[in-house]
Amino acid sequence: MFNLSSQAPEKELQHILERIIITEGFIPAGQIWEHNALPTIMQSWAILFDKNERSTPVKSVSKAREQNLKRHLVLGQFTKSYLYTLKGSADSIVFHFKPTMMYRMMQKPMHLFTDKIEPLQEHLPRYEELLNIINISNRSEILDQVQQFILNCEMSKPPTQILVVEKIVREIIVSNGNIDLLKLGKDEGVSERSMQRYFLEYIGVSPKTFKNIARFNFVTRSMEMGTNKKLNDLLYAAGYSDSNHFTKDFKKIAGITPSQYYKGKSGYEKFFYAP
Repeated sequence: MFNLSSQAPEKELQHILERIIITEGFIPAGQIWEHNALPTIMQSWAILFDKNERSTPVKSVSKAREQNLKRHLVLGQFTKSYLYTLKGSADSIVFHFKPTMMYRMMQKPMHLFTDKIEPLQEHLPRYEELLNIINISNRSEILDQVQQFILNCEMSKPPTQILVVEKIVREIIVSNGNIDLLKLGKDEGVSERSMQRYFLEYIGVSPKTFKNIARFNFVTRSMEMGTNKKLNDLLYAAGYSDSNHFTKDFKKIAGITPSQYYKGKSGYEKFFYAP
């Protein structure tokens, strides 16, 4: 089978990347690994090695584009869960970008990628340069040099609007999504209409949607990390009125209830059902 590990980015990239996920190994012949991935407040690049075969939520594409989707990918801001399947090789490196940072790399409206997985080569201007790095045989060298590539791609002078959005995003995250957006916008001198436009451009979703994902993330990630806090305390910190409110939100995002999602995931289930 395959191993999955997480590591922090290099120090100079910690304002750009949240984390790096590395998978190594393979899925036995005739078997398929499936994961119902919950949305996060991160957008990603997935660098796939060897003969990875992964399904994506793209309904119909040409054969050439389908082949591109088996290589290096852009994962936009997801608002709902999606089924991720894997067979064959599991070798990959996934770079999780902090909000707005993928825009800084690609300088394309992020709403083009919302709830989508797209071929990286179709959207990254310096893709050939990245491909030359990826073709290096030493995996650790690839990891180091792709990080350097990302650092070199960052916009040297981002528009003032991005800096404002990033400040608002930090406030949303620090508050666990439990914050008044109208007041936050006024405090930063941004109208509701402008904030809506900026979020769609630089993140891919509205401020309200991002806020909802942030609070959902706070609860689900706390659960998955095995915190000692009671569920009701987490829900209160995130602005949920009660467990029914959270369950309704979870079902809207994941299509199933929390108990159905975490069933069989012993570490998560133990916490979810804890008194």
